[in-house]
Amino acid sequence: IRELAERTLAGKLKARKVDAVPSTDLMPAAEPVNRDTVRRAIAGKGFATVRVMRLIGVDLKRGYVPPDPTQSIFGAGPTVSMPPGYDYRQPELFIQIALYETPHGRLVWSMTTKNRNRGTVPDVVQSYSNAVVRTLAAQGLL
Repeated sequence: IRELAERTLAGKLKARKVDAVPSTDLMPAAEPVNRDTVRRAIAGKGFATVRVMRLIGVDLKRGYVPPDPTQSIFGAGPTVSMPPGYDYRQPELFIQIALYETPHGRLVWSMTTKNRNRGTVPDVVQSYSNAVVRTLAAQGLL
């Protein structure tokens, strides 16, 4: 998931003429991501800022879909039978993203998103990346 998120967001930033590099191009995906490993990975490479994303929480929201009397479980024709209603759990992901100025590590910008997309992982990553780029552009940071 990390590589997909990194590449998706970097691609969207590059489309806005930002020279963005996924961390997976600078350090192995298996290497732990922390302040020291990131500093070593970017040392001497001329980066002005570093983007840090992290999952800060997951909340499972419960929901209920009631029976739909317009659908028949028997196909065409009049019927009084309908599919039953059902409960579901929808994960809400709380993700924080921050931009730090290098080399001093001063926080430049930060936001926290809540994502309720019930789609696939790539759908969630696309939605998140779009929100980040839209917010950065609206605040004049692109």
